[in-house]
Amino acid sequence: MKILILGAGNMVEAFFGRSVESFTSDEISITSPSNTSSRDFAKNYGINFINFENAFDVEYDAYILGMKPQVLLEQAKFFGEKIPKGKLIISILAGVDVNKLQGIFSTSQVIRLMPNTPSAVSMGVCPVYATSSTDELFLDYFAKSLQNTGLIFFVDNEDKLDKITPYSGSGPAYFFEIARIYTEKLISEGIPADLAREAIAMTMKGSAELILQSNKSLDTLRDNVTSKKGVTYEALAEMKENKLELILNSAIDRAHRRVTELKKGS
Repeated sequence: MKILILGAGNMVEAFFGRSVESFTSDEISITSPSNTSSRDFAKNYGINFINFENAFDVEYDAYILGMKPQVLLEQAKFFGEKIPKGKLIISILAGVDVNKLQGIFSTSQVIRLMPNTPSAVSMGVCPVYATSSTDELFLDYFAKSLQNTGLIFFVDNEDKLDKITPYSGSGPAYFFEIARIYTEKLISEGIPADLAREAIAMTMKGSAELILQSNKSLDTLRDNVTSKKGVTYEALAEMKENKLELILNSAIDRAHRRVTELKKGS
């Protein structure tokens, strides 16, 4: 199996930086229009770098789309002509649906996956959708190669992939923003920056691990920390008064709307 990665952005490095360990060096290559980022990626992870000018001189079994969605859409004709018809297309591009990919590349074999950046530390979440025409042997081979990135699971329709994206795909950014706010607040109260960052990060990591290891409901885990009229109680009361749940739900709804807009090309 010979695979070519097109693009070397942050998500490619976070996700495929872990999974390339499952491939031999002659199985997987990478290129990008600028050549710089893909050359660095190849050097860092021990795979083949291909100069973009020569990238399409050789035929591959599968092509991984790792460029920005707008780059693909703006240069759809170029990529559609360069990649042979009928090849397996693997996409990590948000908002570019299967129908569009099948049209650009004249193929029925498409895998869409939506990884997140914690894949870089083997704690990612990645839903996967594959068209019914996709070779099952390759699907199994591909899934096994991704196991060291974290949680990988298949969904039976593309709509579910788009529903999950604002949670797991975008989710790390929400947690990073909360961590940033609390870290800066802690620093403002005189705690050294390194300690503040580590303390907040470990609090989040420990809480997440407790969720995974406990069979208790999230309500119960929260209540186990909350004494009536205590410190935690007052903080949660402030969040409720300021409608935190409404804010978070509205944020997800807005993200869903953006997914829909991207699929429509706006």
